[in-house]
Amino acid sequence: MAKTIPCPNPTCSHDFNPLELQAAAQLLCPKCGFAMKGSGATPAKATSTQSSIAPSSQKPAPPAKPVAAPSAQPRIAPSTKKSAPPAKPAAAPVAPTPKKPPAPTPVMAMPVPAGTLGTAVMATPVLALPVPANPQAPQAAAIAIGEPTTSTSTSTSYEDSVAEGEFFNPGADASTGTLVKAKATPKKKFNWRRFSINAFAIGIATSLVITAIASIIWFILGSGGLRDIAGNDGTIYWGLIRDPKGGNEKVYKLVLHKDQWTLDSDIMTRFGAHAAYRSNEVDFWFAFIVKDYGVHRPRDADMLRFGIEKLEGHFEDALELAAQSEPVKFKGIDSVKLQFKGQYKKANWLGECYMIFKDGVAFWWIIASPDWANVEGYGADLPGSKVNVIVDRRGWREQPMPTETFASANNKLFVTGPKGVWEKHNAKDEDENGELLLLGRYLKEKDNRKNAHMLFFTMEKKDNLSAALKAAKEYIEAKAKNSDPTVKFTLAVDPPEGQTELGTLETFGNRRARVVDLKMSRGDELKRFFVVGVINEPETGYVFLCECTWENRQIWRSVFMDFLGTLRIKKDEGG
Repeated sequence: MAKTIPCPNPTCSHDFNPLELQAAAQLLCPKCGFAMKGSGATPAKATSTQSSIAPSSQKPAPPAKPVAAPSAQPRIAPSTKKSAPPAKPAAAPVAPTPKKPPAPTPVMAMPVPAGTLGTAVMATPVLALPVPANPQAPQAAAIAIGEPTTSTSTSTSYEDSVAEGEFFNPGADASTGTLVKAKATPKKKFNWRRFSINAFAIGIATSLVITAIASIIWFILGSGGLRDIAGNDGTIYWGLIRDPKGGNEKVYKLVLHKDQWTLDSDIMTRFGAHAAYRSNEVDFWFAFIVKDYGVHRPRDADMLRFGIEKLEGHFEDALELAAQSEPVKFKGIDSVKLQFKGQYKKANWLGECYMIFKDGVAFWWIIASPDWANVEGYGADLPGSKVNVIVDRRGWREQPMPTETFASANNKLFVTGPKGVWEKHNAKDEDENGELLLLGRYLKEKDNRKNAHMLFFTMEKKDNLSAALKAAKEYIEAKAKNSDPTVKFTLAVDPPEGQTELGTLETFGNRRARVVDLKMSRGDELKRFFVVGVINEPETGYVFLCECTWENRQIWRSVFMDFLGTLRIKKDEGG
């Protein structure tokens, strides 16, 4: 079987002779009109009277019938000039005239390496369109010289592939033939708008992350302290607060072994503490609370009130307090301690609240355990070795808190208290002998049940303060029974050390006084707490009656005593 090459048009069944492809630079399929390149030399350009001239030694074959132009293309108007008739070709073997095929659809003509079939995989596709024919002029196409071989086969097997170099020439001049180059993909224009939006979104996200990290660091430094390198005695935790210049100031230090102590987040949250830890060895915890007062020194009553508020917030109604606080030393610093007991999550707790002040900073160190032995042991061991107050504000000087002074109706008695705590009222509305009536308001909550009263009134002078105190107690009890006969006055539970029915001697301002703590009850129900005191003057006696609810007696008793400490009485004539 002679070697043939099928037409690249998949819809055409014509087979080319390899000699045709070697002899011509460009061929047209006689059956479908498909244009292709051969491996022969490019023919010379035709004159104005003919498209191409066949070699003189060979007679050209008659031109193939023109292919109908697509309907979408405009018809070319015939030229008015007459062209010379084409040269009459010599007699030669003529290939059979193919039938006029329908206008072919453009197909991809691909250069195929030599030695492979037309049906083999093609590379580097190039779009080739059929050449529209001009009905007014003969088709100019150089026909290969040689003996055409008509093949009756419609396909060629791999074994019948032509030898290398006998198929299309990929290195042919791109200007010849009718090959169409693929359109290059245009380069995308840079989208500045999208870039700006993305950059803005990334900037916002980055800012949020930085803010979150800064907030976490601020929280750790401002409310929990900073962990230092672990030493032989344990890990060091520095307690930091913000100073007036916006920096961090070390005010306390904890030295704790991580295998002996665990951070107690529940206690820390409920007390609003800087730090709170629970022992891993026994049932014991402590909380450390810090408050900066700047250049002022809070009164003992304010320190006590703040500590009790923290205990009430944790134990709520299950809190019981000692009758009064007691002075102690906390690593050489003068402090106050208040014992308590309470119930939390059905467990009973015993503990102590230490109130410490140094150079404008106040501390509340609260310790608790179900076993009182643990409270006593840790209370003696932790200060100094594990818990340290290290405030160092060189040159700190206390400045007085804002105060206001109140005068009695007779303008002889004066007391001074913190501004905003006390309000003056008409004493005559409370007692016919009243000289000064003050209403003490609980500052944290607007709760009248936590308010207090202080009344100063006069009575007949007695021979001594003991007789004056006895007479004052009888007067107060009789007045209360007029409203409710069931009330009863007795000494307060756990009275101050040394206090009896005759009370204790105190110095208030420029006068000596005798004071007693009383409780008023109705049956088994406790109602009110009283501090009653008397002062003898040459012509008259003064009685002060301080009253509050029983539950808030620890807070108000300190306020009463601080307030009475500012008492000034003008001497009567001859006194």
